[in-house]
Amino acid sequence: MSKSKKNMAVIPPERPGDKIKGGLFPVLPLARGRTILVLAIILLLATAVYSNSINNGFTNWDDHKNVYENYAIRDFSAANIKHWFTKPLSGMYTPLAYISFAIDYKLGGLDPRIYHLVNLILHLLNISLVYFIAGRFARGKEIAGVVALLFAIHPMNVGAVAWVSGRSTLLFSSFYLAAFYSYLLYLDHKFRNRYLVYALILFILSLLSKSAAVTLPVLLLLTDYYFGRKIDKRAAAEKVPFFVLSVIFGVLTFIFRQDAGTLASIYVYSFIERVFLVCYALAFYIVKLFLPINLSPYYPYPDKVAGLLPWEFYLSPLVLAGIAGLIIWARDFRRELMFGAGFFIVHIALLLRIIPMGGDFVCDRYMYLPGIGIFLIVGLAYSRARQGKGPFRSKVFVLLSAVMIIAALALSIVAYDKNRTWKDSLTLWDEVIKTGAKSPLTYNNRCVARIAVKDYIGAIDDCNRALLIDPLWVAAYVNRASAKSFLKDYSGAMADYEQALKIAPDSYEIFHSRCLVRREAGDLKGSIKDCEEAAKSDLYDGKALAVLCSLRLESGDTGGAVADCSRLAASRPGDVSAMANLGNAQALGGMCREAISTLSSAVALGDNDKNAFYNRAVCRMKLGDNQGACSDWKESAKLGDIESAGLLGKYCK
Repeated sequence: MSKSKKNMAVIPPERPGDKIKGGLFPVLPLARGRTILVLAIILLLATAVYSNSINNGFTNWDDHKNVYENYAIRDFSAANIKHWFTKPLSGMYTPLAYISFAIDYKLGGLDPRIYHLVNLILHLLNISLVYFIAGRFARGKEIAGVVALLFAIHPMNVGAVAWVSGRSTLLFSSFYLAAFYSYLLYLDHKFRNRYLVYALILFILSLLSKSAAVTLPVLLLLTDYYFGRKIDKRAAAEKVPFFVLSVIFGVLTFIFRQDAGTLASIYVYSFIERVFLVCYALAFYIVKLFLPINLSPYYPYPDKVAGLLPWEFYLSPLVLAGIAGLIIWARDFRRELMFGAGFFIVHIALLLRIIPMGGDFVCDRYMYLPGIGIFLIVGLAYSRARQGKGPFRSKVFVLLSAVMIIAALALSIVAYDKNRTWKDSLTLWDEVIKTGAKSPLTYNNRCVARIAVKDYIGAIDDCNRALLIDPLWVAAYVNRASAKSFLKDYSGAMADYEQALKIAPDSYEIFHSRCLVRREAGDLKGSIKDCEEAAKSDLYDGKALAVLCSLRLESGDTGGAVADCSRLAASRPGDVSAMANLGNAQALGGMCREAISTLSSAVALGDNDKNAFYNRAVCRMKLGDNQGACSDWKESAKLGDIESAGLLGKYCK
């Protein structure tokens, strides 16, 4: 290649004679205002469509693990930062997702509106990136507008935006799309290395948000193909760091998912059946993208009848063959179709259940990035219609525009309605079961949701349904036992725990849950024994330790209480309740100087418990600080402690 060709930009200008300046498209400065106006309208529409999601709450589908039971997000301590970068979050390596949740917690505690608002902001950022990426491919705002509009309002994206735990998808997509846009700028600006460096840095941030970003190097190669760039030494060498990082993070993800036990599945299929499952999944995503009806947050694996999958699975290869034939037939549009289809395949490939994992084999929100490829095809086709020739050109374009407007309105209405699905746990699982996903997981999760709203009879009924489908579903026994305990049926609860332990004798969850029920039933000794067993496998969140700490105090074992409370406080830096429990245990154990220091830290962090003030007052009095003791008893009395009020009258006249 000659020197002059090496310095040429890969992405051509809009028209001969236009200068490539980079930045906003199109190149002509007078058109930039209209470009921004189109984007602003799309962002306003997306904000309106997702406005009702901000008032949604948390759900018991991963939100408890990621947010409201995730003590690691409650303080930016060195221990927590280390935890974020060394432990999986819901079975995935997503340290930046941890950090984003920690920032949310810093801003608003456990107010779900903060988390939903941040999700919406990230989606709006992604819409903007998609808009400018699409514009770089065609130098036209109508194509960019169509692609960004469909991405902004499509109902299949609701799960990623309206679900708090969709954060990792939104976050990795932001860095991913920004990295891709930087690469386009690299091609557009005559291979200026700074843009490639930007792309690499953003790629790393995307990988730290979610491992699904490993597909970027393949997308870069696909982009080179689209713009007709030859894969020479330079083109190959610049991809090497991207591929190396993809391999490293791919291995990390496999390790974390395996450690978290997320690779297993109760479903078993032959190799041929897996082929049909994959074909069906591909066809499912494409069909749902164009006809988004009967959408659900959860689609379980299909049941086999007489050893056969449902008939539509065997027809799915024909649908894919028809799509492939269309790509081959469309000669003048083949390159666009190949790129759009390639974009879709590259990003959906890792999400296809070639090896059955978990309980669902397709998922609407998985189309958050892959759908962009299909939307780009639609946008390019729409632009071709505008540029077409013949007597009916204008009429066809007007008709397509009318269809596009009607589709946008319909998609917006459906997406707005689908946001309500994520209002709370009970609404979520009611909707999932209503759409036909009747599985042990769905009934079990609704059982948990019903326990939360004190519908214990309904909870037992749901767990019964789960066990009718799968008598080995351990969580259903555990949750049914919990519901029975609230109805004071302790013997029935213990029978369920015994059955669960026969299936999973080493389960931490079973021992922890039975510990709570035994405590409620007054079996303090049995409760301590169960929580001790649970604590052996309690890696970080300290649930068992938190209960043990209290149980030791109740039993008068102050030494054991101090030991367990110390472990709890160490595993939960910044957790006020853990610190307060440790201080109370130290006070009751006669460790007054340590107790005063610990309780003072708890109070400084916002602890407003009367016991903390009372115990600090007792310790201060023992150490001769009468004034400090009186001040603490005064605060404890304000919080309703009768004994503190009596001590005020005795010692603080």
